[in-house]
Amino acid sequence: VKLMGIDKAMWNLTGGWGKHNFSILIDAINASGFLSNRYDIFTDVWPKDHPEWTSYRTEGYPEDVIVDAAGQLKKGWLAYVNSQPFQGYYTCAETHLAYAKKHVPEDLATKRYNSLFIDVELAASLEECYSTDHPATRKQDADARNRLLSYIKNDLNLVTGVEEVHDFAMKNADYGEGTMTIVPAKNAGYDWSQPLAADDKIYEAQNISTAMRIPLHCLVYHDVHIPTWYTGDGASKVPAFWDDKNLWNILYGTMPLYMPPSKQYWYANLEKFISGYHLVTAVTRNVGYSKMTGHQFVSSDRKIQKTTFDNGWNVVANFDSIPHAWNNMTLAAKGFYASGGKTDEAF
Repeated sequence: VKLMGIDKAMWNLTGGWGKHNFSILIDAINASGFLSNRYDIFTDVWPKDHPEWTSYRTEGYPEDVIVDAAGQLKKGWLAYVNSQPFQGYYTCAETHLAYAKKHVPEDLATKRYNSLFIDVELAASLEECYSTDHPATRKQDADARNRLLSYIKNDLNLVTGVEEVHDFAMKNADYGEGTMTIVPAKNAGYDWSQPLAADDKIYEAQNISTAMRIPLHCLVYHDVHIPTWYTGDGASKVPAFWDDKNLWNILYGTMPLYMPPSKQYWYANLEKFISGYHLVTAVTRNVGYSKMTGHQFVSSDRKIQKTTFDNGWNVVANFDSIPHAWNNMTLAAKGFYASGGKTDEAF
C-alpha cells in the first residue's frame, strides 16, 4: 500500500489475550510508519461454563459484573457460538482499570502495538452498580471509565480509540469509531465487513440522505476528537453508497474506515479503495485538526453543502448524481472542491 501512496494508516488487529502472536507483523507495521492497533474490550465477560471458544473472556465472572437495583447481574452482549446463543454480562467500570493494568503491559511486552481500540467503553450508557465490592453512581462510573482511558493514553502512551464517544472522556479518547454513523447497517454489530445491498431505507435516510445529516459533533469537537464510521459500517459495507461516504468524510474533514471482507475483495476493488483514500486525505490532512467553524446548505435541496474551518480552508461537496455549477466552476457528480487559499486546493 505504501507503493500506492498510502503512507498514513492504522492497521486494526484482532483481540483475544494470548490467542494470536502478531509481534513480527506489528514490528513491520511500526517500522513502516503506520499505527499498529489492537482491538480490546473491558466491559464484556461470559460464564466460565461457556462452549469451547477462547475469544470470550471469563475472568471476572461473576464478581466484576454490574449488579442492578434488584440484585441481578446485568446482561450484556449476546454472542453466538456454533450458531447457539451464549449470554454475556457487563462488568462494572470500577473494575476495568485493574483488569487493564494486569493484562495490557504484559501483552505489550511481546506485542509492541502503538494504538489500542477499546470497544463498548464509551458506547454504553452510564450505569449504577449496587455491588457491595464495587458500588458506583453514574458519575463514579464516568470517572472510572476516564481513569481507564487515561491509563491507556497517558501512562502507556498509546493512541486511544473508542467505540462512539462521550464528551466527558474526550481528553482521553483520540478517535471514535461510530460517531459518523447515525444508524448502523443491518447486523453490523455481528458482521463488520460483508457488503450489503442498498435496500435498507432507514440506513439510507439517516446516514446518506443530505436531508437529514447535520455535523453537530464536528461543529463542536472537530479539533479535539477524530470521528469515523461505526466498526461494522466501513466504506464498502453498502457499496452503492461508497462514493457518498467518501464525500461525507471529505465535507466533514474526518477519517475513513476500510473493512474489506477478504483479500480478494480488496484486490477486486483496489482502485476504489486507493482513490478514495487519496481523495479523502487530500482534505483531511489540511483540516483534520482544525475547528469546524461553519456548515451550510448551499442548494435548497441540500445536495450541495459547504463547511469552513478556522485555518482558512473551505470544502464544497456535490452529493447529486449530476454536475452543478458553483462559483464559476463545475462540481462533478459526487465531486467536491476544497481550498485554503489561492495556491492550496483539492478537487
